[in-house]
Amino acid sequence: MSSRVARTGDVFESGCDQFDVTSLHRPDTRWRFVDAAGHTHRWYMQGQPAESYRPDAKYETPTLTWVHDGWGYYEDGERYAIGHHECSECRERIEPHFCADDFRQYLPGPRWFCINGEPVSPEEFQRRFEAAQSS
Repeated sequence: MSSRVARTGDVFESGCDQFDVTSLHRPDTRWRFVDAAGHTHRWYMQGQPAESYRPDAKYETPTLTWVHDGWGYYEDGERYAIGHHECSECRERIEPHFCADDFRQYLPGPRWFCINGEPVSPEEFQRRFEAAQSS
């Protein structure tokens, strides 16, 4: 959080709340697997082999194909897909590895702006702050 008191006596505050996105089930970027046919499988991020984990990134296993095996049902009757992964070339069944985060992960939420404790738009904050600075 940033807070400034202008010469006018107005208090300008801005900040960005952090959201806890710590995961108990995320891609294990250390995972590498070579199947019986010699095909290497691992996690990718943005088309490149994933070397580290970022909670805001999308991870894929482009060498694997997900195969639908059927449907499962929750207690309320809603259904969910059941399936497995196979090597896209040789069709060996492969289980990508997942893990839990080793430490807390956070992502920034929306920015907020207040003048004298009242929420304002970013534009109004900037306009009034600049006006207060020039007074």
